[in-house]
Amino acid sequence: MKKQIGCLLFCITSLVFSAPTTQAQIAEKKWNPKNWIKKDSPEEKSFDEQKNNAIGGKPGTEIKKFMLKQAHKMKSINGATVSTMRNGEVLKVAIPASLLFLPNDSTLISKPETALGPVLVLMREGMTDLVITGHSDNTGSAAYLENLTAKRAQAVFDWYAGNGIANKYMSFYAYGDSQPLYDNDSMENRSANRRITLYIIPNEEMIKKAKRGKLNK
Repeated sequence: MKKQIGCLLFCITSLVFSAPTTQAQIAEKKWNPKNWIKKDSPEEKSFDEQKNNAIGGKPGTEIKKFMLKQAHKMKSINGATVSTMRNGEVLKVAIPASLLFLPNDSTLISKPETALGPVLVLMREGMTDLVITGHSDNTGSAAYLENLTAKRAQAVFDWYAGNGIANKYMSFYAYGDSQPLYDNDSMENRSANRRITLYIIPNEEMIKKAKRGKLNK
């Protein structure tokens, strides 16, 4: 299996991301938001280079069982939408932007751990990778929305990094208003479209434990 430093690949569809900007640029914060603008739907990480699909088999069953337990824990995030992907092996947590940011701001509110903490607890186990995506409604120019969602996604990335999660386990992308959940025809719908989505993906450490039958012990 080929590894790409600083980039997580997903595999729901046949679309493939280009690699994000280097971790050095992230650390120095010398970046152009357009480097993070992604127009395609995120794809789940591929573990099987030949099949390009879910892990499957007994390891997949173990991982699915583990992720289901984690999904129940994530439902403690008030207002978040929690679901699983790729046959239950990948966990998706959509957090309303209002739980993390003031309107039109990209600075995390005080005590963001209320919304981000449950994922942090899981990430500290070292068995998962994290993809962070920023989304908005259509209020504002495309350039403004792309910049806002890029900065918000990075703010979440930086928060996890500041709380001990190594950069190699994470990447982030910005979508502007390109992936609305609903038509932007009401305040309620626009609010739902403004969100940070976290994709929690089994990494090789989890796969190894699942193969040894020790993941859920």
